[in-house]
Amino acid sequence: MAALAIFACGGPTPPRGADAGESSSSNDAGGPDAGPDAGAAGFDAGAPGFDAGAPGFDAGAVTNPSFPHDFPDPFVLRVAGEFHAYSTNRDVGGTRWNIPHQLSTDLVHWRWVGDALPAVGGWADGSGAFQWAPSVLAQGPTSYVLYYASHRAGTPGQLCVGRAVAATPDGPFVDSWDQPLVCDTTDAALYWSIDPSPFVDADGGLYLLWRQDGPPLGGATSAENAVAIRRLDPTGLSFAAGSAPVTLLSRTPGSWEDPVMENPAMRRVGGIYLVFYSANAWQSASYGIGYGRCASALGPCTKETPSRPWVGNEGARLGPGGEDFFTDPSGALWMSMHGWIAPNVGYGAGGVRALWVYPFAAPGGVPALASP
Repeated sequence: MAALAIFACGGPTPPRGADAGESSSSNDAGGPDAGPDAGAAGFDAGAPGFDAGAPGFDAGAVTNPSFPHDFPDPFVLRVAGEFHAYSTNRDVGGTRWNIPHQLSTDLVHWRWVGDALPAVGGWADGSGAFQWAPSVLAQGPTSYVLYYASHRAGTPGQLCVGRAVAATPDGPFVDSWDQPLVCDTTDAALYWSIDPSPFVDADGGLYLLWRQDGPPLGGATSAENAVAIRRLDPTGLSFAAGSAPVTLLSRTPGSWEDPVMENPAMRRVGGIYLVFYSANAWQSASYGIGYGRCASALGPCTKETPSRPWVGNEGARLGPGGEDFFTDPSGALWMSMHGWIAPNVGYGAGGVRALWVYPFAAPGGVPALASP
């Protein structure tokens, strides 16, 4: 058994294989994070370490970072014995991909597959500058829905959430809609809707979480950030009739969360709903992951990390965020995230936001990560 690293705010570290929860994972089928150009460096698909034909999954062989190159806002989807990983738009081999997609059978060796979203929807700016924080909902062996955030064409800076569909996790995903799925119209320049993450409840109910900005509160001069959720219809392509957005958590001004709260993800564990979020400045080592407990998928929720993050800097991993969940072939639950590889924090310092993965458990509703 690997040594365990405790990142929870109190409580014992669970052993590997502890109860990971009850709800089915949306990642299981069997801010402003764009950053500057990553360039071709570190993105040579023929280089060592990019071989997806390695032997099958062995949890004991996984080390971090799982992918030691730039892969911000990662989302991992397991389909049978393969792990599909998607990230915020990047340059791969000198070509800009809207949604970079890579494949692994063991979380150790990776192979580039291609751009999962070669063309954005008609509502979105097709320049490739703003395709952020993707996530994928597996609806069946031949039905997959990709959610992504993009700049709405013709606006001064509005960001919205769209969806696209494909018959396989490889894509290409196609967004045939002329309107986004989520888009705040109060202020087209300030109030972003970004960072979508699907959640599948124990009863099969589908939900979408995202970061929603709104009017400044308490005399603040910047837009307020909150974690929003809304029920989806059974297709995952539209919201359920009669549903409405619900705010689960909001940024606490003056706390470690300033200047932004974003990247939500939800999991039901032992009957307790846990909602996670990233906060602080993504380009710094102060970025971290917080969480809250909720009575249901639609709340109400209580923030459990008002004064410090649940997951912060640890060893060579600095400024973690962009978290979400997936399961391995045994059904064990893992959390994925990005983090700068020490000592280089920020693209200006030559840093990369690599992919890190950790076994996850939450005995008694207290989440904790184990070293893989």
